[in-house]
Formats: sequence, structure tokens, C-alpha cells
Amino acid sequence: MKKYFAFIILTSFYSNAQVSIDFEPFSLGDNQESFLLKEIQFELDEVPTFLIVECVTGSINPFNEYQSLINNRLIKGNIEINHSGSYFTYFDSEAKNYTIVNAQYKDENDQWQTSGKLVYYVPNSFLLKGKNIITFLNEDNDQRYMDDYLVNKITLHKISRKPLDLYKDYRCNNN
Repeated sequence: MKKYFAFIILTSFYSNAQVSIDFEPFSLGDNQESFLLKEIQFELDEVPTFLIVECVTGSINPFNEYQSLINNRLIKGNIEINHSGSYFTYFDSEAKNYTIVNAQYKDENDQWQTSGKLVYYVPNSFLLKGKNIITFLNEDNDQRYMDDYLVNKITLHKISRKPLDLYKDYRCNNN
């Protein structure tokens, strides 16, 4: 009985596990060092109920609308910024009346770090068992010869729910 219980716990933990994707950090934009689009491949053992793709990004501009493709289907990025204690850097672009804003903070070594994340919520109908490809797209053509954003880390959060789960099981906390 104990082995069966341990198996259930491990299975439920694995199905809702976080998975970091192994890739070389990259920048998107029209700078010489940047990509206009970048494809990242990841594998899924099973298709979850939905998938959260969390990207740690430098130079995230809250004025932009971030879109990507997953398996050639369009998904919209959501910007997640912790505003408490954040600094915002501002500079003008070549386009008139267009300001670029980056969410940042200074760490204990007095170095600038990003406080923004780009998050995609992906429904299960967009996903495949096995190989999946997320394509990051260039966002801002008015900001010439610059990086639109950098992607330093990608974490997948697989959310799998069973048909017998209750409504309260979908909440993040038990309050």
C-alpha cells in the first residue's frame, strides 16, 4: 500500500512539474547580434491541460505587444512585472513620441537586473505529444538597430487536471 501511495504522489508531482528548457540565451530585434525570429524546441511526454511558458527577459518593454508561435499557432505574451522596488529606464526611439521603458532593479552588487517576465498561456489544443516548437518573433520595427528583448531562461509549467478534480482544485491557494 505504501508503494502505491508513493507512486501516486510522484506521478502527481511529475505531472505538475516545472521544466527548464536548455538553450543558449538570445536576443530578438534587428541589431546585428539579434534574431528576427528564434525557434526553441521542447518535448512533452504527455499533453497537459494547459502549459505556462515563463521567459525571464531583459529589456521587456511594457508598451509592446508580444506575440509568438507555438507549433505555428499564434499565442499572445503577457508581461509580468513586480512593481514594488522596481526601477524603470526610459529612452526615446527614432520614432517620434515613442518611449521605450524597461523594468529593472539593482541587485546587491549594484548591477542592473531585469524584473520583467514574458509569460505565455498555451491551451492543450496547441500542443503535441513529443516535439513542440515555440517561435519567438521580432516585436518592434520602430526601434531600429536595437534588441527588442532578450530571453535568458525559459521554464515550462505543466498544469494537468483530471476530470474528477473539483472547482476548488483549480485555485492557487486554499483560502
